Formats: sequence, structure tokens, C-alpha cells
Amino acid sequence: MTSARTMRTTAQAAISRLVDVARRAGCTGCSLLAAGVASAALICAGIAVAGAEEPGAGLLASAQMSAFPSASAVAPVETPGTATKKPFRIYMIQWRGPTETDRGFTEYFAQEGIAAEFIVRNADRNPNAIPEFVREIKQTHPDLVYTWGGAAPPLVVGRYDAVDPERHVVDIPVVTCMVADPVELGVVPSWESSGRNVTGTSHVAPLEVQLRAMQAYGPLQHLAIIYNTTEPGPGVVLKKLRQLSGSFGFWLSAWPVPLDRDGKPRPDALPALVHKVAEAKPDFLYLGPDSFLGAHRAAVTEAALKENVPTFVSSEIYLKEAEGLAGIVSRYYNMGQFCAYKAEQILVGGKRPQDIPFQTLKRFTYMIRSDAAHEVDYYPPIALLNMAELIRQ
Repeated sequence: MTSARTMRTTAQAAISRLVDVARRAGCTGCSLLAAGVASAALICAGIAVAGAEEPGAGLLASAQMSAFPSASAVAPVETPGTATKKPFRIYMIQWRGPTETDRGFTEYFAQEGIAAEFIVRNADRNPNAIPEFVREIKQTHPDLVYTWGGAAPPLVVGRYDAVDPERHVVDIPVVTCMVADPVELGVVPSWESSGRNVTGTSHVAPLEVQLRAMQAYGPLQHLAIIYNTTEPGPGVVLKKLRQLSGSFGFWLSAWPVPLDRDGKPRPDALPALVHKVAEAKPDFLYLGPDSFLGAHRAAVTEAALKENVPTFVSSEIYLKEAEGLAGIVSRYYNMGQFCAYKAEQILVGGKRPQDIPFQTLKRFTYMIRSDAAHEVDYYPPIALLNMAELIRQ
């Protein structure tokens, strides 16, 4: 009988051969599961396929990653030829501090020669901070408002069918970035138009695509999800997974993060919660778009590795900044640039936000952490390795 050590050695040798071949061919190593394509039908970057130009399909070229500079109250960006122009004033609401998305957003203006200054505010995951930001926006009248994540938009602009001009921003353009599903969240009635002064982007690949990606990695009969009950976004994802479980043929087990006496999710409870998940023996633990889990990504992914639970993730931070196993992801920096492009359409192009659709990037990246695969002793098929971007610490 072949030993586990021999199987690991063979798989690692296969990974090394594939990486060497890719490097000699000049390939950066990226992949795609196109929406609507069968689970085994992987395609390489640059190959045209049906549906690859639709939101939710394809691969975007990688961008350089580096730390976002510390946020200041007002951060002006001056570029050659723009010093004499009156800069656009953009009010940025961070949900959990600076991210690569914010950096991509601000750098876009410098790259495009658009004079802008940024008024940066951090909610630090506190919804009670948002009303004060809204009051400041109403007093200062910036040219545009940027929000990050799914928790802030309902508080900043309200549900599309329950807007209160006293509590919400209504007369200033708003670009909401990194919203998992704006329709389910109630920010917009449809992806095509908000019908009001709001547009934005989603960083999450369609769940159907993510589920096919899991099936391409290995069997999917039991999917577990850990989620935060104090924000609306994770509940939206849980609802959709329950709807899809029948057609994809898997059982879904949901594990809410315990709350403390103040009703806040407890980071210290994550290891024990992952242990309970492990006892249920899921094929994958899904870490969805959830700002709490994102903030405590190291704790949850380290616990999963310790418990030998494979994780499939929706955001690159679980892979680049923690120890998740695999995921179909959008690069945060690229998402920031995409949001800035929409802001440019409004500020420079004069388009109304309601005439700019909510969108995902047209291309996603299938990332696999080879060191995490080694830790849980769960290697993907060779065909998938040939297409995925392999990373490690």
C-alpha cells in the first residue's frame, strides 16, 4: 500500500514540475472556472470561451501588492499637470481600516492624472460610527463618497426601498466597493441600475462558480460555513448556499460565531468553533465575504489547518495574508481600481450613478496555497494545478 509520505512526495514533485514548465513558458500561472461551464472544464488565461466576457468569468492579470499607507484625515494626490486644477474631494469610509482596495482606488487617480483629495474615515467595524460620518458628509458636501464592504452601504445610503433623506446620503454620488451581493443586501433593486445616486462593485465570484471550483478540487457532499450574525452580508451568502445545496447535491451545515454579552462576535471562540466543525467532517469549510472573519483570518485558517479541515475562501486575504487552502478570488487592488474607474465616469465623464451598473470583475483568479495543501494532506488534481495560481508563504 502506498504510504501518505510517498503520496505527498509524488504530489510535491508534480507541483514542482508544473511550476518549472509554466516558468519556462513564461506563464504567470492563473486560472478560471467560467460560469455555466462544467466543473472539470477549466480554461487558461487568453483563451476565448463562451461566457468569458460576462461578469463572473475569466482571469484578471495580477497587480503588485504592497502595504497601503497610513490613512490621514485628508490625503491629497497631486500628479504632474494637475496641481493647478481644483481637486475632487472624495470621502472614503473604511469598514475595518486600510485595505489594498483603498490603495488601488486612490492610486488610480494619480495614475490617470486626476487631481483628488481623500477624506478618510475608519468605522473600525462599528456600525454606530456611520451616522456621524453621514452627518459630516452632509455638512462638507464632498464630490463623491466611497464605501468599503457590505456593512456600510445600508447605513450610508439605506435600502433602495426605505431611504430616509434625514439619515442617508441621497444628493451626493456614492460608489460602494466590495459588496458581495448588492441586490440581496437591498442596496439596489437590480444589478443593471440602482435607480438612484449609487453604483458600485462586487468582489465575490458567483456562488455557482465557487461551488464548481470546489467540485473541481474534490468531492463536495458536505459543505460547512462559519458566519457572523451581526452583519447582513454573511446571512445573504448563507441563504443563497441553502438555495443551491439541492441542485449541487451537497448538505450544508451552518455554524454562527458565538457572541459576547454586548452582542459582538467573539474572536476567542473561533478555535473551538472550528473544532466542532471538524468533528462534523465536512469536505470543505467555506469562508465567505465576512468582515469579522476577514479581520480574524489568521485565527480561523490556522485552526482549520490544525483540525485538518480544507478551507475554500471567497477573498484573497484568506490566501495571501492567512493560511486558507483555495479559492476563486478577485484581487483587492484591482477591485479598488475598478471602483475608481466608476468614480471617474461620474466625476470626469459626467455620468449619473444610476446609469452605471453594479458589476464584478470579468475575470477571477483560482488560487491554491501549496503549503496549506501539504498541511492538510489534500492535493488538487493535476489538471487543476496546471491552471491554478500556486502560492505559499
